[in-house]
Amino acid sequence: EMGRQTPVPGASEALVEISEHAELLILTNLTYQEELLVPIVGFGVHSTPEETVLGSDAPLATLPRLGGGDVHYGPKGEGITAILFWSSWCRHSSDQVLAMESLARQYPDKLNLQHVSLDGYRPEEEILATALGWNAKNVGHDPEGVLAQAYGVTTVPTLVLLDRGGRTAAVEAGYWNGFEKAIQTRIDLLLKGLTNQGLPDNASGAARRRQSLAWKKAPDVPLGQPALVFESADQYTGTGPRQAPVSYRLHFKNLGNAPLEIEAATGSPGLHVELPKGEAIPPGGSGWLECSFVSPGSDGLYHHQATLRSNDPFRPEQRVRIWGMVETPSSKDG
Repeated sequence: EMGRQTPVPGASEALVEISEHAELLILTNLTYQEELLVPIVGFGVHSTPEETVLGSDAPLATLPRLGGGDVHYGPKGEGITAILFWSSWCRHSSDQVLAMESLARQYPDKLNLQHVSLDGYRPEEEILATALGWNAKNVGHDPEGVLAQAYGVTTVPTLVLLDRGGRTAAVEAGYWNGFEKAIQTRIDLLLKGLTNQGLPDNASGAARRRQSLAWKKAPDVPLGQPALVFESADQYTGTGPRQAPVSYRLHFKNLGNAPLEIEAATGSPGLHVELPKGEAIPPGGSGWLECSFVSPGSDGLYHHQATLRSNDPFRPEQRVRIWGMVETPSSKDG
């Protein structure tokens, strides 16, 4: 209950308190950490895409293209259209995009890929650099999620398949082991003229790896208080060689209604975090943390953690996990 202190069963001199701001405060007798502050986060879920868009005519839309111009979305030609919704900070987006690019090479003139970036905080040049690294071309930018919400998309990555008649035939959220083979089966069936009614359920049982989207709607913040919001608390830097310098920016916004002041920024061992320069960030303004480190000397996944302290009264200290992969050409080929 809000504001109630409760003894923890089996714990010595410990109390659990849920504050009026829905944070869990754990008081312990540990000399090195007397207090543990854990924000309690709730979220809403839209209706599933299967309930809203499957079998319906695909909406036509135009989005600004990263790098200039426009990108038009909807069925194209007599083949199958695949619309990929992703974010550049999401590792699973990278996996899905690379898999679909591989399928596109196997189905020339039969599979039309259309990319949509749902990045909301990063500048376009950073998103475009990531997209080019994934071989994603003609990427439309949908920072407010207008087209995404038309398809019921709430997580990244999400793949939408349109059949030869321009109807929404499948909406696949996440990436899983066996993704490419499963999607290839669906493409083959759609090319034979099947619609969403004739497609088999994807009952592979594999865990779907995906990340929720925090739509750019300001939280309910009392008057006169700032609100620091990162685009994601789990961000992927990419794949690179061993012992290589890596630079990465963590972008955030002030979604409150008072100036946001950054008080301190620290990194886990090996991670250097540089504080943003300048004055306090006004309501609606944005900033970033410049993070740098050297990748490990062995192949595999690695991660760091950046901690930012500010005058946000609800979440005065926030942590973001930064992770990536070391993969040498020989290990990738082997």
